[in-house]
Amino acid sequence: DLPEAGTRDLERPDLEEVFLVDAGGLDRLGALREVILARRLPLTVYDHHAAAGALPPWAVVHTRPCGSASTLLTSLLLERKVAVPSLAASLILMGIFEDTGHFRFLETSPEDFRAAAALLDAGADLALVRRFLVQELNADQLGVLDAFQSGRESHAVQGYRVTLAPVSRKRYVEDIAFVVHRYVE
Repeated sequence: DLPEAGTRDLERPDLEEVFLVDAGGLDRLGALREVILARRLPLTVYDHHAAAGALPPWAVVHTRPCGSASTLLTSLLLERKVAVPSLAASLILMGIFEDTGHFRFLETSPEDFRAAAALLDAGADLALVRRFLVQELNADQLGVLDAFQSGRESHAVQGYRVTLAPVSRKRYVEDIAFVVHRYVE
């Protein structure tokens, strides 16, 4: 079992610095956003997407296009010649598999493959990775996929085919990005 910190755990007065990974901005952080802004906590962002929300001017941002934030982490570890233990290599490799849809998403880059190879060289355990990866859609995800299919409208826009598929759900659906990628496939 790995410990998981909730937002309340992060609102402590002894919190000195925040590392934000693969979150797209502060808007998704709830009350922690206000703590970061009010206390002007040093903030370092690692993301494989451009920031989706506004970041404070003091934020240090590390971003570049690739398929996974875990790829950025692996590159940083390799650059600094940090030895990665087998369990950590396995966990980071899980991140690459999840973010790249098992290397099937179009955003997957050669850097993602190189990072995965480096993690395997470091001792990542594919049996462990396979045990924890989500591969099949659950009932809620299948419902969203079905709603995409039945509600889609395609249009030609400046020579490109654009498909709109509005979907609304009353409760949170886990790993919706995976469902969207599955729909696009």
